[in-house]
Amino acid sequence: MMNRCGWCAGDPLLEAYHDEEWGIPVDTDQELFERMVLEMFQAGLSWRTILYKRDAFRQAFFGFDVARVAAMTEEEVNERMMRKEIVRNRKKIEAAVFNAQECLNLIGQHGSLKNYLETLKSYTLEEKQKEFRKRFQFMGPLIAEAFFQSVGMIDNLHEPGCWKYERKTHDRQEKSPTVWVIGAGAVGSVLVAILSRHIPVVLVGDSPHARKVKEDGLRIALYNEPETVVHLDVCASAEVEALKPEDLVLLTGKIWGIQRTAAWLKPLLHPNQWVAALQNGMGFEEDAASQMGIPLQRGIVQFGANSSGQGDVQFYRGKLIFPPSRPAQMLKDWMADGPIDCEITEHFLQAQWNKLLINCVANPLAGLLQINNRQISNPQLDDVKKHILEEVKKVAAVQGVHLDLDIHGLNRYFRSENVPSLVRDLQRGQPTEVDYINGYIVREGLRHGIEAPVNQALTATIDFLSGQSAERKEVSP
Repeated sequence: MMNRCGWCAGDPLLEAYHDEEWGIPVDTDQELFERMVLEMFQAGLSWRTILYKRDAFRQAFFGFDVARVAAMTEEEVNERMMRKEIVRNRKKIEAAVFNAQECLNLIGQHGSLKNYLETLKSYTLEEKQKEFRKRFQFMGPLIAEAFFQSVGMIDNLHEPGCWKYERKTHDRQEKSPTVWVIGAGAVGSVLVAILSRHIPVVLVGDSPHARKVKEDGLRIALYNEPETVVHLDVCASAEVEALKPEDLVLLTGKIWGIQRTAAWLKPLLHPNQWVAALQNGMGFEEDAASQMGIPLQRGIVQFGANSSGQGDVQFYRGKLIFPPSRPAQMLKDWMADGPIDCEITEHFLQAQWNKLLINCVANPLAGLLQINNRQISNPQLDDVKKHILEEVKKVAAVQGVHLDLDIHGLNRYFRSENVPSLVRDLQRGQPTEVDYINGYIVREGLRHGIEAPVNQALTATIDFLSGQSAERKEVSP
C-alpha cells in the first residue's frame, strides 16, 4: 500500500488530488484562478467538502474563465445563491467576482497570472501573504499559504513517510515554535486540528480519546458540515521531553487537574516559556503559576465543542480571546480565516468577566436540567438567570468591572446546540468546575461583604450531584 500524507489517506478523491495536483506547478490563468477560488471557498470548511463540490463550482463559475467571472452580474450572483450544490456564501461569491477582476488587471500588466506569481518568487512567505491580502478578498494568511502550496510555490509540503516526500531540507527549522496543547479533550482536539495545518502542534493526553486519535486520526466536524478525518501528532504525557524556549503551551484540560498538570510541566519549561490556561472560571491562576514557577497567561475559549465518542469531535464557530502579547499575535496569524477566530483585546478583564457571567448561568442550569445552550434561552428560566446575573454584576463591580449585559443580551449567547462540559462531567462521574465559576462569585462576594445566595445554592447543588455521580460510577459494574 502506498504511503501518503495523513490528510488524504483513505479518501480516493483526496488521494488523487494529493498524487496528481497538490504542490505541482500550475501554468494557465484558468487553472490558477480555479485554485484561488476553491481555496477561498474552503475558508472555515474542510478541503474534502470543497473538492467533492469541485464540478459544481466549475459549472457555477463558467469553467473558471477569468473574464467571464469578472463580468458576472448581480442577478448571476443571486442565482448562485440558489445552488445547493455549491457553498452558498454571498460574500465568497462576490469575492470570486472581485478577485477575477483583479486577476484580469494582473494579466493585463504581466501577460499572465503565472508571470505575476513569478514576480513574487524572491518574497518571503509573509511578504507573499501580505501581497495577496492587499490585492484579493478572502485571502488571509492561511488561505493564501494554502493557495501557494496548491500551485507549487512552497517546497517540502509532504510528510515524512509519504511517497512524494523529498528530503532536501527539514520541515521544521531549528527556531520554529511548536505549540503543545495539553489536554486531549474536545476543545484541545479542535485547536490542534486547526493549528496543525500551518504550524507544528502536538496534542498531549493520556485518555482513551487521545489514544484513539493517535491510532486512527480525529473524526471532526464543524456543526452542520460533513465530517472529515485529520491525522494529528499525539503523545502521552510521559513522552514529552523538555520544551524549546520558543514553544507555546496551551492548557485545555479540566480545571480540577491543573495543579497536577502544572507540577508535571515545571521541569519541562524554560523560565520565559509562554503558557496560557484556557480553562473556564477564575481564582486558580496564582496557585498554578506558583506550581509551575513561571507566570501563567490566560485565554478565553468562546466556542463549543463536544465529543460523541472516542476520537470523534463536533464543534461550533467561535473564538479564542487573549490579552496582547507576541505569542497571542502568532496564534491569531495562524488561525486567520479559520472557523475559530483569535481575538486580541486590551480589555481582557472585561471579556473574562463576560465569559464568567455566561458560564455562571449556562453550566449549572445545563447540569441540573440536562439541557443544551439553546434550551437555556427558554423564557421560563429568565427569573433564575436574572438573579445569577445580578449577583455576578455586583461582585464584578467591586473589582472595577462594569457588566452591561441584560437578560436579553445574555440569551443571545445561548443559540447553539452545544452542551456545556459540566453536563458531561456529571454524566461521567467526574469533578466539575463549578467551584471556580459560581463558587468564585460566592467567595469573592463574601470577601467584599456581598451575598450571593443563588450562586451559593447552585454551587452546593452541583457539588452534591457531582459526589453522587462519582458514587454511582464507583459501584457500577
